Amino acid sequence: MEMKVEKRQISRRDFLRASALTTIGVALVGCSKPSPQPAAPSESEETAPTAQPASTGPEPIEITMWHGWTGADNTATMATIIDGYNESNEQGITVDVTAYNWDEFFAKWVMATASGNPPDVALYHPTEVPEMVERGTVLPMDDLLDQVDWSWEGIADAVKEQCYYDGTLWGIVEDIHPFAMYYNVDLVEAAGLDPDSPPTNREEYLEWVEAMTIKDASGNFTQIGGPATVATPHGTTRRTWHTWLHQAGTRFIEDNKAAFNNDAGREATQFMYDMLNTYQIGPKGHDDFEDFRAGIEGICFNGPWNVNAWTGAGLNIRTAPMPACFKEPAAWCNSHIMSLSPTDSPERQLAGMRFIKYFAQNNLEACVNVGILPVTPEVMEQLQNHERWQYYKAFAEEAEYLAYEPLILQYTQVFTLEKPTPLTVNLEAAISGEKTVEEALKDMEKGINEILEIPLT
Repeated sequence: MEMKVEKRQISRRDFLRASALTTIGVALVGCSKPSPQPAAPSESEETAPTAQPASTGPEPIEITMWHGWTGADNTATMATIIDGYNESNEQGITVDVTAYNWDEFFAKWVMATASGNPPDVALYHPTEVPEMVERGTVLPMDDLLDQVDWSWEGIADAVKEQCYYDGTLWGIVEDIHPFAMYYNVDLVEAAGLDPDSPPTNREEYLEWVEAMTIKDASGNFTQIGGPATVATPHGTTRRTWHTWLHQAGTRFIEDNKAAFNNDAGREATQFMYDMLNTYQIGPKGHDDFEDFRAGIEGICFNGPWNVNAWTGAGLNIRTAPMPACFKEPAAWCNSHIMSLSPTDSPERQLAGMRFIKYFAQNNLEACVNVGILPVTPEVMEQLQNHERWQYYKAFAEEAEYLAYEPLILQYTQVFTLEKPTPLTVNLEAAISGEKTVEEALKDMEKGINEILEIPLT
């Protein structure tokens, strides 16, 4: 079926912005031409029966895919899945894949789209969808969904919502990677706690972190109970705060306005202040990621991508869902999503959609090796029977209360870790006591709203 493709124009300003972000030229990935059809058998000059044309399979088609899963293990995992698809699909589709570091991925994608040679498929994050829609790098996928017989059955509602922006389907979420609670079994047992009964609420959580906090005679920490960080380079602090906001019953941004400067937001922020200053479960400048990896911190909030790193380091760890320290359970989450770029080939668009469906239904190896959770029930069942399920089970249990960051055009400006922002500066000031909680949230609200009013450039 011919599909009408609505092309979005890339402005010269977008093109120049992407050029400024790119340090090397765009790799223009072309699609191979279809292979010539086999010649029909020649007819004999005698009275032999007319030869029939040889049966031919689907006309070969090559599509390109870009992603940001760099690193030897991630790249190898992606290659294995794609090789499996190239060998098994019956439509003659071949996927040619290229990996870029995230810091260059988006600039290259914008430039490739502007020049008419975008990747057919791109893997990135739902939080970047609004900007990519605005820049014209993604194709609406609603009409293609039925053509590949896609089913939402068994997929969490929160995951499905991330596939849509302004009522249009722009991609298919391939995984989830929420925050959960890691705990060091050796430190738990040494504190006289039961590792088979991890904390599920605020009272139990405080009991655990206080029991595992140890100081020497001079008041210096020799063991850290849990995360009491002002800031980390890993985004742990803001993701934990985001979790507490949702648990307390508020949101970070709603209707494109800051929504956290209220009683619930103040309660969530005060709780983080108390961890550092009232309960003193860790030193002000500590990096909870590194301290947990070093075996001197009892609890760490983080994503499933650290399962392999920490078990590989020999840590005796277990995982549990984020404790419900406020009114309702919630856990910060992000995902990877696959989208189609706007091309002039309906055949390649359909081929890309077929691959996107395949990846969602055959990504067990990526889940285990990269540290993510599947969204489709068939892969989740496979993971449940895998030896690593003991670590991923806690993350899977959070699927009904995932707390995604908002889908906003200015996501990068609001959430970047590369420079000080109203979010990081004021959250750090509130936790450290440099500002009161009320002052910090008021200043953060003002700064966030100013960013949200700035048009995309």
